[in-house]
Amino acid sequence: MTYSDYRRYHRYQVFATAVLTTKSLGRSKLLSTQVNNISQAGLGVYSTRPIMHSTKVMVELSFMSDDGGEEKELIEGSVASLVKEQDHYFVGIAFNNIIPHESFMKMIKQEY
Repeated sequence: MTYSDYRRYHRYQVFATAVLTTKSLGRSKLLSTQVNNISQAGLGVYSTRPIMHSTKVMVELSFMSDDGGEEKELIEGSVASLVKEQDHYFVGIAFNNIIPHESFMKMIKQEY
């Protein structure tokens, strides 16, 4: 049995980017990342810098819209996991609130 067998929500592979905003000592820091997967409860991103476990983040997701433009979503969460992979990091982020199924499927452009 693998770790993914324990996940409550299905993860979807998506083509998206995310800008993570963290606050430390009253200062905001921005980090651009590439999204690997997303679910109603969280997402996994690739980052060039580590973000410590339990760090609160504001996630600005950017998806390509149907007309070729860009759609953005803001979601609050915190870092749930961090794995070093060669020259980058895989960061798991748990959302503070579960995204309702219908809203989530529209966001990732899936039929519901």
